[in-house]
Amino acid sequence: RKALFPSYKSHRPEKDPELLRQSKDAQHVLKNGFGLPIITYSGYEADDIIGSLAKITEKKVQTVIVSPDKDLAQLVTERTFLLKKKKAREDKGYWTFISNKSPNRGWEVKEKGGWIKGIIAFN
Repeated sequence: RKALFPSYKSHRPEKDPELLRQSKDAQHVLKNGFGLPIITYSGYEADDIIGSLAKITEKKVQTVIVSPDKDLAQLVTERTFLLKKKKAREDKGYWTFISNKSPNRGWEVKEKGGWIKGIIAFN
């Protein structure tokens, strides 16, 4: 995305080096402590990989994506669900379970995405 749109996510602050170190530590524990695979692909973001894996796995099993990223609601189908952490200021519970039967699946047209022309942001 950054190659196609140089201003993509340019409004965000630089990544905290301490957070990057902690991420590497967490990956080490997940891989070596729990035997979970770490899947990365150069040039792709986590949501791209999550989306691809969800589409592959839903053919054989029901899939639950656990993420605070509301944009992943677009992946919800009869066999793929989203368990989304709510923001702290929301007081109706800590998690939202989104299925293809959920009213509006948590989407509301909010405003145009400021860094890519023609893109609408969903809330």
